[in-house]
Amino acid sequence: MFDLIIRGGTVYDGTGAPGVRADVGVKDGVITAVGDLSGAQAAQTVDAGGRAVTPGFIDMHSHGDLTLAFYPEMESKVRQGITTIVGGQCGLSVAPCDQWWESQYFERAQLAELSDSMFSVPELVRADELSPLMERDFGRPIDWRSFGEFLASVRKQGIGANYVPLVGHGTIRAQVLGPDFRRTATDDEIDRMKDYLHDAMKAGAAGMSSGLDYVPGIYCDFRELKALCEVVAQYGGIYAPHWRKTGLREGTPKKQKKIEGIIESLELGLQTGVQVHLAHLSCGFDVFPNGDSYMAAASAKRTLAVIDEYRQKGVRVTHDVIPNITGGILLAPDLAMSFLLWLKPCGSREQFAQNLRSSDYRASIAQTIYSGQYYAVNPQVDPDWARAYTILQHKNPDYVGRNLQELAAELGREPLDMALDLLMEDPYTKTFQVVQGMVDASVREFIADPNGTIGSDTFAFDDKAVMPLGENMPAYLPNPNTYCGFVRYLCEFPQDTFEATIRKVTGKPAEILGLSDRGIVAVGKKADLLVIDRQNLRTNENHIDSRAWPDGIEYVFVNGQAAVWQNSPTNSRSGQVLSK
Repeated sequence: MFDLIIRGGTVYDGTGAPGVRADVGVKDGVITAVGDLSGAQAAQTVDAGGRAVTPGFIDMHSHGDLTLAFYPEMESKVRQGITTIVGGQCGLSVAPCDQWWESQYFERAQLAELSDSMFSVPELVRADELSPLMERDFGRPIDWRSFGEFLASVRKQGIGANYVPLVGHGTIRAQVLGPDFRRTATDDEIDRMKDYLHDAMKAGAAGMSSGLDYVPGIYCDFRELKALCEVVAQYGGIYAPHWRKTGLREGTPKKQKKIEGIIESLELGLQTGVQVHLAHLSCGFDVFPNGDSYMAAASAKRTLAVIDEYRQKGVRVTHDVIPNITGGILLAPDLAMSFLLWLKPCGSREQFAQNLRSSDYRASIAQTIYSGQYYAVNPQVDPDWARAYTILQHKNPDYVGRNLQELAAELGREPLDMALDLLMEDPYTKTFQVVQGMVDASVREFIADPNGTIGSDTFAFDDKAVMPLGENMPAYLPNPNTYCGFVRYLCEFPQDTFEATIRKVTGKPAEILGLSDRGIVAVGKKADLLVIDRQNLRTNENHIDSRAWPDGIEYVFVNGQAAVWQNSPTNSRSGQVLSK
């Protein structure tokens, strides 16, 4: 008697082998039979005829750990087929926090209550000061301080998908240096960071991430990273760097040689022996003007060639790719959000639009922007910035589908004036924004590489999540990847065959992570399984309101229990912490 039989589907087992028609039997959370089970009985049966049966997807770059204490069902992960996340990325983890809590984006509204600034939230706060605000708004206090305590808390409450934990270098650095983080660390401070890292690795961390464009990690030097990577290597862990590529995202940062950021990470692998997994890989060489697909693909190929050179030297290195050109984390569909410095003091969008009728007000905006003081809109950082904005919604339908740069040229306006004109006419203007000059052609190159995997770069949420800035103000929404990133990969960036497409998000990442009991449909493996209706796969991706579920992921099983049944979530919380 099986607990579950999935009957009559075409099994793509995650190894890259062609699909075969077979039944899959599950008992006690483990696959116990694959083949013809026509005479067998089960407590639950799924008719998968005409459907694909695959291993559950592994999200190699997730920030779901930051929210799973507050959204434990992890609905946005499982409903797109993700059964395992690698969390703690970009130097950010929710623990340790015995000294300081590091700002993590999703709790912006709560952090704003602790801020002495109208325009920003504090980079660090005391966890005990933030905890009551989180309990008030999310029903869950921050009741952990060490990394081990956090993992114990997760295990106690239960989670919707499996979680491979990384500890954040930035989070550790914050505990040691506190608000005095804008400098290199002393030898004694590095030793204290190593103590935190040892504690995390012993508690079950699979490795360490870094966020080298963000505070406080951006201020570290190679010496600090090398000392910590040596610790990670001792435990056979993985180092997942968000490598240096933009510089600190304030004003006009010093121009980065992006390939040097990748090389720094590869050198750490070469000098310490640590396994390196490059986070959300993008081009190491800038292309200007942006948008040329041929040049973008060439830049990606050369970037991969540099990585291959280090692989030939013995560095163990792989990477993940975000399957879109909008980045990850958050979505800011309101064009007004790009002018937050001026919007917030107005108190409403309507007053902002009214103020834009004044030439002196516009002149002050232009002076700040053209002087390079404002990172969000900065022609010195990206002279092609206006090309990245495509209008999705405006009172004037003639503007929809056009980008700011082409519309400004047609109407004889400067791009900045064009943007302000749009907001003056309609302060609710919505846009689609490409980040950091990304182009589909380069994304395809990075995904197609044999060492490439997929990462969402997003939180775990439900379909109501929103990060408000205030009444009658625009809000941040979850990036569309939150809900459909992996379905977008299947639909928009497939490999030559479906079996190869599936391997890249199942067997390959399991191999990288050393998850010998997952990522494959085979007897003895954990029953993380999907039933996919390939004919009706739809992302339903929405860049105005991202909170839309995809179609086609009909059943999701996590450790043998249904997390999604006939397209509906069950809130089973059957995930596990997958510690080393």
